[in-house]
Amino acid sequence: MRKDIIYDELKRLSNEITKENLLTGVNIGFSAEFIGKNVGIARNTVSKELTSLCIDGYVIKVKSRPVLFIHKGSLEILLGREINNKFCEVKDIREILEYYSAIPNGLQIEGTDPFTKLIGYDKSLAEAIAKAKAAVLYPPNGLHIMLTGQSGVGKTYFAEIIHEFAQKMGVISKNGPLVYFNCSEYYNNPELLTSHLFGYEEGAFTGATKDKEGIIKKADGGFLFLDEVHRLPSEGQEKLFSILDKGSFRKLGSPEKEEKINLRLICATTEDIKSGFLKTFLRRIQVNIELPPLRDKSIEEKIELVFNFFQIESKKINLEIRISQEYMYYLLSSDFEANIGELKSEIQFACAQAYVNKISQRKDYLLIDGRYVKHKNILKDIGVRQILKDMFDDRKYISIFPHFNENLTEKLTSISEEDEPDIFYSYLSKEYKNLRNSNIPADETSSLLMNKLETIFHYGIAHNSKMNKNITKEYGYRIEDKIKKIIEYIEELVGFALENNEIENLRTHLLTLISFINKGEIPMIYPKNLSDSSKLGYYDCSKKICKKIEAVFNIKCPNTELIYMNLLINELKNKKSKLELQTECGVILIAHGNSTATSMADFSNNLFGSDVITAIDMPIDQSVHDTLDFLVKKVEERGYKRLILLVDIGSLVYFGDIVSKMFQMKTLLIKNTTTLVLLEITRQVIYEPIDFDNIIKKMENMKIECELFDGKVNNKSKVLIISCITGLGTAVKIKELIEDILRDYIDSSMRICVVDYGETESLDRLSGHIDKNERILGIIGTFKAELPDIPFISLDQLFSEEGIELLIAMLELGNTKDERKDIIEDVSKKFIQDMTVESIIDYITFLNPQRVLSEINDVYDKICRELNMKFSQQVTLRFMIHCCCMVERIVVSRRPLEIPESMIENVDERILSVIKVSFKNIESTYDINLSDGEVYYIYDLLFT
Repeated sequence: MRKDIIYDELKRLSNEITKENLLTGVNIGFSAEFIGKNVGIARNTVSKELTSLCIDGYVIKVKSRPVLFIHKGSLEILLGREINNKFCEVKDIREILEYYSAIPNGLQIEGTDPFTKLIGYDKSLAEAIAKAKAAVLYPPNGLHIMLTGQSGVGKTYFAEIIHEFAQKMGVISKNGPLVYFNCSEYYNNPELLTSHLFGYEEGAFTGATKDKEGIIKKADGGFLFLDEVHRLPSEGQEKLFSILDKGSFRKLGSPEKEEKINLRLICATTEDIKSGFLKTFLRRIQVNIELPPLRDKSIEEKIELVFNFFQIESKKINLEIRISQEYMYYLLSSDFEANIGELKSEIQFACAQAYVNKISQRKDYLLIDGRYVKHKNILKDIGVRQILKDMFDDRKYISIFPHFNENLTEKLTSISEEDEPDIFYSYLSKEYKNLRNSNIPADETSSLLMNKLETIFHYGIAHNSKMNKNITKEYGYRIEDKIKKIIEYIEELVGFALENNEIENLRTHLLTLISFINKGEIPMIYPKNLSDSSKLGYYDCSKKICKKIEAVFNIKCPNTELIYMNLLINELKNKKSKLELQTECGVILIAHGNSTATSMADFSNNLFGSDVITAIDMPIDQSVHDTLDFLVKKVEERGYKRLILLVDIGSLVYFGDIVSKMFQMKTLLIKNTTTLVLLEITRQVIYEPIDFDNIIKKMENMKIECELFDGKVNNKSKVLIISCITGLGTAVKIKELIEDILRDYIDSSMRICVVDYGETESLDRLSGHIDKNERILGIIGTFKAELPDIPFISLDQLFSEEGIELLIAMLELGNTKDERKDIIEDVSKKFIQDMTVESIIDYITFLNPQRVLSEINDVYDKICRELNMKFSQQVTLRFMIHCCCMVERIVVSRRPLEIPESMIENVDERILSVIKVSFKNIESTYDINLSDGEVYYIYDLLFT
């Protein structure tokens, strides 16, 4: 039987629910649409059968949006108790979990998602909450957060919820603290700030009579919440660097020993983060979460906020509070500049005034009415008045009692569900009447209405799945056959099958159309101003559908139905086009490390419930050549026509140009990819049309470097530029070296050009060395020239282990994998022959070659002694070259290399310490500082 099939599928799905799902408060249950797809039965039929099973006591029905169903027996097994039949239909699964959590059955229910405490958690705050959860759960220690938004939007409470969520998810202990610190209290006093943040030891300064623990130490194992962080001076921001970078700090007046600390940072500001903060500070705060102002919240959220604040006051005074419709309208239509905080204060003040009147009038309740309205408001949205009318239902007041009034919530939930199941004609009728009664000319009325209709359609018309009972009664089962004919006709016109949810929405709309025609409520919009062929892109197609509807239902379609069908076809075709674009455009992430790319991709895919991101890991022992082969294979297998390639650092940045030319396709390369960047790309690919120009603009706004390759094969002659800061003599030596090792592969179509270092500073100056029929393959030099779209290989990269692979890729040698491999092996042999450390250092440094080589040799000897190890000649050569170039690079740029902490995995801390200490003399001699990233790269070089 059909019911048995549905029941068995629900039982199978419910058996997959785990105790962990219950413990973490994950939404539990399955929609009728989901089950229907699994068993091939229509959604409405599944819903009907499951509702019947719910009445019989076999199924639990959760009246959420959408409605969810759970096999009762499966949940009883998890809870270890029989569930009373009174819980077979609930508004929230939490009702069952919280009721049975007190029963000693071996299963301790931890409670629900703390974020559900926030009003608007599934509406205006949904994106903010998703980001917050991602930041908290990201391994191993989460990401630091910046909360932005106007005053009064609830940043402090949001931070408290983040802290509670982290405790419930076990990422911090149940005792993990949330320490609050207001930065404005120490504005322009860095010394006092330092003492409060880091603490101090006895005698650190005058008045320091005993040791004092700082708030940073108090926040160990939890969160430090810095409110009004924009008031933190630059010195204060810099003082936090060591904590954010190293996880350590030093008390004021303490000896050299640093204390380890493990904390997560939440900052809050009302200011624009682009001003008032050091860029170096902002780079360390990975997640920015903006909380919306009160005016951007839905009317339902505002009503719930108002009810919540009134109930808080009712509990305080233990009295009933009666609210008039006039005062409710005042609260809902006012623009409170201080947002939720001001709304709360407004309600508190009104209650205080009403309390005084209550005493004098000897009433046992508070009355909040028009007397407490501070100013009259012009109606901004006709929906506010209509919702209040429905809510008050001819009553003079709504009462709030000290204890939760369930009827209020039910009434609020039903606001958007009652009346018409399809908003198109309901909205059209109300909005047209509103505009018609204004002084706006007819032409402008039609134009304004059309724009509004396009907007609500684009963002999703609020269809309801409940059927109009009068229509069903009149037509019976014949209505379904007629609707099916219309749907099949539309599918034939657009050329593809509609999805189940699209069919259901269209079905609901057709029922509503008939209902409005029967009631005569469709407004007579001027057809020439709103629905003529010049305004509708799919006019002919829409006209055919309307004619079909008229023939099937024996009704006269209003001109406004042309608008609906035009919007529907436009939306369907846009959706189809977007899906095709997603299929043809690949998104691949490549990152150094055994599982870095996979972890990041899994995190993003799981967060968005997709498989958009493909990961390629590059372990330490995997060559650039092999990694490129993996990428090429992925692109070949999936037949991409376009590609978004995300990479972290190093030689991977050359892959974009190579793949683009190899497959002759547009490739967007995004460099220095972080988790935040990956999440943004995933969001854009899933929710927006894949437009490379828009993605590039977004990346530029995030200060992320990206590059677009057009994939066109250029038949011009090729030029390789060589430029050295040490002068033309060194550049000539490099040219001769490359010509020698590549003599069997360089033909007349390519030349190597030596230019002065200054000539690479601008494209105009460099173009003077290039003929019209030539194109630049890339530049080899001491320091990277800031020229767009021109690949660059530094001299230390050229002489590194992967140097030959980079060079072959830049020169576009070898058409196949095997050809490239043969060329690399052949050239590498020639490259190694007769190549001494001294000759290489002489090529690539402008510092005194003999001196810097001698000093680096001392460092090498010290590392070998301390570790009691001896490295191979090849490793020694790589070490010498890299370290000499590193010293020169830092001396010139003053910017040591920084890498993400996630890349530093499975390392020996003792060896890192030995390397760091061995370079102390170098740091002192050249007045430089080796970052953790530099030390890690040396470690990587020696032990891989």
